[in-house]
Amino acid sequence: ARAGRTAEARELYSWFLPLLRLDTLPEFVQAIKVVQHLLHGNEAFVRLRAPRGMVEPALFEHIVMTLRSRGFLRNERS
Repeated sequence: ARAGRTAEARELYSWFLPLLRLDTLPEFVQAIKVVQHLLHGNEAFVRLRAPRGMVEPALFEHIVMTLRSRGFLRNERS
């Protein structure tokens, strides 16, 4: 943006913003575990310890849709 490329900066920001918002959720740790599981098959997702529980289905779907909209997941259920 400082170099006068505001449109490019805005496009990049718009692309990243939904991913960045995952970091602001109260369920941050669970969200990170879900992302790790979906992208890398990380087994940490199934081993969440108290006081962290499993994610609510709505949050799981929100994470899937966010990753899918950014091209990280295919359309079939991962």
